[in-house]
Amino acid sequence: MFILTLLIGFSAYSSDYHSPRTASLGGAGHATALGNDSVYLNPAYTPFISATSVGLYWTNWNSNFGAYGRNYSVSIQDGRSDIFQAALSHTQRDDGRFIHVGASKSLIEKTGLGIGGKIYFPNNQNWTASDMTIAMTAVPIAWFQLAIVVDNVFESAYGRTINLTREWIFGTRTSVLGILTLYIDPIFLPSLNQTWGFESGAEFHVMTDLNLRLGLFNNAMIPMLARRDQGWSLGAGWTGPRISLDYAYLQTQTGANSHNFGATLYF
Repeated sequence: MFILTLLIGFSAYSSDYHSPRTASLGGAGHATALGNDSVYLNPAYTPFISATSVGLYWTNWNSNFGAYGRNYSVSIQDGRSDIFQAALSHTQRDDGRFIHVGASKSLIEKTGLGIGGKIYFPNNQNWTASDMTIAMTAVPIAWFQLAIVVDNVFESAYGRTINLTREWIFGTRTSVLGILTLYIDPIFLPSLNQTWGFESGAEFHVMTDLNLRLGLFNNAMIPMLARRDQGWSLGAGWTGPRISLDYAYLQTQTGANSHNFGATLYF
């Protein structure tokens, strides 16, 4: 909590990161941030994951306009503590490195509250920047979950110039007969003329341990580009007793694409 307090009052470059699972769902999944996604998407979801896990993720991207790069991320998450649940991640991008931290607590049954922070360390600069995320997750019934996430709480004038604005994300997850899960995450951008965007995805449960995924997004932040775009994605995930493996391919309307690979280890 001391570290999170230090984050208050600054602006941040885009330190958001999409794991392969998130990328394959078009950036959606805030209501059910499985694996180690809670540290990036929704810190309030960690109480629902009673495990200690380590995530290893890699993204290779390029574009028709000459830009390309590779991103790496390592994260650790502990959802087993009775006091509070926490997560920490380190992401290396071409323009700098990022630290995400998160802390959460289940205050009443089937409801979680969380706070997250992110710090940006740009390459070849002697300054850092940071911002915060606050979130709430609820599971009112077994087949439906929802979350409210406010990202980039301390929006700055500079942040708006690089399309990094405060976001209100309303995440939903709906399970259909146990064979299909739908994720619809509307995004409200109050300082961009009160405009809206969305991230959405569908997950087909082919077998108990294999999932196929599709995603669509519009006016959504693409971390590898540090700007908003629209497009589609697809991917797959396999879950074993102590490990899950995920892959995603993402394509934007402006001609950028990425291959995303990841493994999450559970202890």
